[in-house]
Amino acid sequence: MPALIWMGIIIFASTDAGSTSNSYRLIRPWLLRINPKITEPEIYKINLNLRKTIHVVQFAILAVLVLRAHRTVKPPLKHRNLRAISFVFAIAIVFAAGSEVIQFFMKSRGASIVDVFLDLGGTTLGLLAAYLAGLCKKRPAVPLSVPRAP
Repeated sequence: MPALIWMGIIIFASTDAGSTSNSYRLIRPWLLRINPKITEPEIYKINLNLRKTIHVVQFAILAVLVLRAHRTVKPPLKHRNLRAISFVFAIAIVFAAGSEVIQFFMKSRGASIVDVFLDLGGTTLGLLAAYLAGLCKKRPAVPLSVPRAP
């Protein structure tokens, strides 16, 4: 369920609500409060870098949530890690491309293949974080029957 909610958030961010002008309106007052002498081109660069960073972070979180969901649904398998990682990447590719298609049809948005690669980079980072946190480690197989004492 958390993965589906996060996917909904990504879809919402792919609409006009997540446009450059909207994020610019949010970030500009904060940057001016921090540094009143900041120029508009500097604000634009910070906004752009923040937006690209958000692509990576969104998909890193998605990767962890999808991996977590996959591990709770699927029974232990011999090659489970490779299958789980392949499943996460398949979801990420479809979702990254899908969000860019949505943006293509929005007046205030634009589709970019660069963003798809940023999303896949975020997916990789999320899987790496999951591995380091122990989510990708093989769980011992549950025995089908309990051995009897002699």
